[in-house]
Amino acid sequence: LALVAKHIAATDGLSAAESTGMRALLSHYRVPPEAQAELLAIDLSEATDEHVRELVPAGSAKAMYLVSGVAAIAARDGLSEEEVARIEAIGATIGLAKPMIDALCAHAEAEVVASIRNDRGMLDKLDRLRGALFRLADETDVAAAS
Repeated sequence: LALVAKHIAATDGLSAAESTGMRALLSHYRVPPEAQAELLAIDLSEATDEHVRELVPAGSAKAMYLVSGVAAIAARDGLSEEEVARIEAIGATIGLAKPMIDALCAHAEAEVVASIRNDRGMLDKLDRLRGALFRLADETDVAAAS
């Protein structure tokens, strides 16, 4: 997730906020600081969206988590048009519909604003919204398979 986030964030230059977000994510998963430094030092200049496609099953919950996570990190300094376009391209590559990608990006931006304002009530509502998006995707997949 951190490497894909770095791949997307680099679209408009990796900001201090995005770098901090990646470090916070890695720390949350107890990745040691030395390993974090190595991960963040990896050169992704040759990475393509096809490389991302190999990471998760198309249209899966993992694909949604990936897009949600990278949007959340990229949104820490505001999502630029270029970043949104990259997230949309990667989301499409891993089998997500554009309305879902749009919803996940909007959720990420709202979450950053609520976090900056330290609005615990809104963050709780946004967590519920994110869960509902994932459940909706599951129900849509089940309905499509019927």
